[in-house]
Amino acid sequence: MDLFLNRKSFVVKSLAITVTALMMSGANAATSDKEEIRKLRQEVEALKALVQEQRQVQQQQQQVQQQQQVQLAEVKAQPQPVAAPASPLAGFKSKAGADVNLYGFVRGDANYIIEGADNDFGDVSKSDGKTHDKLRATAKTTRLGLDFNTPVGDDKVGGKIEVDFAGSTTDSNGSLRIRHAYLTYNNWLFGQTTSNFLSNHAPEMIDFSTNIGGGTKRVPQVRYNYKLGPTTQLFVSAEKGDS
Repeated sequence: MDLFLNRKSFVVKSLAITVTALMMSGANAATSDKEEIRKLRQEVEALKALVQEQRQVQQQQQQVQQQQQVQLAEVKAQPQPVAAPASPLAGFKSKAGADVNLYGFVRGDANYIIEGADNDFGDVSKSDGKTHDKLRATAKTTRLGLDFNTPVGDDKVGGKIEVDFAGSTTDSNGSLRIRHAYLTYNNWLFGQTTSNFLSNHAPEMIDFSTNIGGGTKRVPQVRYNYKLGPTTQLFVSAEKGDS
């Protein structure tokens, strides 16, 4: 009888323990499900925020593109500047295909001297003491020129002719003077131009010449130039002596 009661008590305790374990397991399962649901909701909210942010970025990009398109359309709608037609005397092409450019200027110089001495215009001043009013004027510094160049096969042929009227220094009438007259063939030059022994970077002076002691000699010569770099050239020339 006691053995039966002990067994019955054991069975009852076992059932109680089993029921308790099942209840705890169910509670844990319910808690775990709630946690998973909470995490899923957080992830969904994060995805919604990311999608919203992407939409805002796309809208901003679309607005920028629309503004750029409007600006581009406005630029295209603006009238294009019309280039001024070149003067017919500035440059033209010959029937043979040569490019010809005419240039020059007309210049006049004048001075009025009150009680001045003679030989004091463009010269070292010297006087015998006699003075009188005088007006002097000249246009001998007027300059005319012509440049031309044309391709001949794979070669380049060109030239320059430039004159003024400063050949005479004894009066204001002047006489025709050749400044430059030469032909070029590729890197070769044949004719009269500035001496290779003088700087070709001397500025144009107001008095038509250069500073005292500076050289402006233009002489007949044969010259060859070789380009060493973008801004450096080597010149070798044979020039007229006693020039």
